[in-house]
Amino acid sequence: MDSSQTPSPNRLVVQVQRNEEDIGRKLGELGELQKLKGSDGLLLLQVDEKSGLKGAWDRARKMLGANGTVQPVLLHEDGSEHYPTGQITVRFKTNPSDATLERFAAEHSLRLCNRNEYVPQQVVLEPLGPSEPYIPDLVEKIQSSKDVQMTWANTLSRYTRL
Repeated sequence: MDSSQTPSPNRLVVQVQRNEEDIGRKLGELGELQKLKGSDGLLLLQVDEKSGLKGAWDRARKMLGANGTVQPVLLHEDGSEHYPTGQITVRFKTNPSDATLERFAAEHSLRLCNRNEYVPQQVVLEPLGPSEPYIPDLVEKIQSSKDVQMTWANTLSRYTRL
């Protein structure tokens, strides 16, 4: 995982697609739930679970089912919070052919979202199924591929004016 994206020890970002109130009550069993200011439909879950963040992520993922997604809040080196979108960016060492990209995506159960028109060896991918993998693990797995130069989670971020 990119050293500038470390999972928060106790915060998850949740996107609920339907049944928000019902899901919110269920997720409240895992910790304190609040709306993420300035975002459309994102919630923050402050986890107070002894099983740790990954255990809470797994429980929240099961509670959500096909009704939404959940990922750990990612912390930048400066402590700012970043909220994963579920997509990852992969920069290959060389410009991959379409066939190579297809194979790579299939091997990792991902779908190609787009190629960067200015950096042809860079692509955006996302998981195929609604049951998303734990983003830090996915990034680490993809990063270990021999043809990959760099991988990172795509995120939404909030900034404050100084």
